[in-house]
Amino acid sequence: MTKQTSFKAGRGTKWDAVTVAKRAVESFDAEAATRSAEHKFSAGCERYKESSGIDFIDTDCPKFRHATRTLCEALQDARRAKYNAARRLATAVRNYKHIA
Repeated sequence: MTKQTSFKAGRGTKWDAVTVAKRAVESFDAEAATRSAEHKFSAGCERYKESSGIDFIDTDCPKFRHATRTLCEALQDARRAKYNAARRLATAVRNYKHIA
């Protein structure tokens, strides 16, 4: 039995070191985007507290949810992208090791 030299995924992805490196960069970028979104959401929460004159945020408060809705959605999107990028990187590494 001969060793397989190139493995192609269902969509024609060639699992080589370059693909793994690209996925690693995507994962790194997604982590940075998540940190940025977390910082923006935190700053938005602080602005809400200052503008409302409160010390504690009730996360169930409709006014708070409305004021931070776009920041919260951006944070959720960033976290989802981070998870997916990490999953794609793990798949690339696993498949690369399979053919290496």
